[in-house]
Amino acid sequence: MRHSVWRLPSIAAVVLAIFSLSAAAQTCVVPNPDMQSGDKVNLRAQPTTQSRILAQLADDEEKLDFLGKQGNWFHVRRLYGGRHVEGYIHKSQGHLLHSYIVSSRDGYANVRTERQDQDNAGTRIQTGQLRTGTRVWVLPEWNEGDWLYIAKPMDGFIHKSQLRQETSGRCQ
Repeated sequence: MRHSVWRLPSIAAVVLAIFSLSAAAQTCVVPNPDMQSGDKVNLRAQPTTQSRILAQLADDEEKLDFLGKQGNWFHVRRLYGGRHVEGYIHKSQGHLLHSYIVSSRDGYANVRTERQDQDNAGTRIQTGQLRTGTRVWVLPEWNEGDWLYIAKPMDGFIHKSQLRQETSGRCQ
């Protein structure tokens, strides 16, 4: 009987961990090369600058699956030549993106140049609308409170109440 009492918290912890993983937003990394210098982002075999370069990524159009973080490096996976290649890019050379789906009762969500609050309610500018069901990519480092900054398919802020996290699928 004593063993079953200890098993319950362990089982509950495992179930909670699985549930937490499934509720997390899909996360991707977008390479961010210095476009002025023409430099490319190096995808490396190990999280060091001395490691072998597996590929050079030229622009921010390719999204890489985020597998984790090791120090100042993103551990990523990409589909290349019909196979998956895992590697590392330095965090200064990429941005984390989280995938969300527009989920508004109105059938659309407004995209704004600024977050809307009491201080700037009169100055906000609507830049567009996205239909319910549209996939957007949130750049979390630019979020402001309840306003999430989207980088794709257009740039701007959407209130978090208009989005739901996407938990499956690939980054491409």
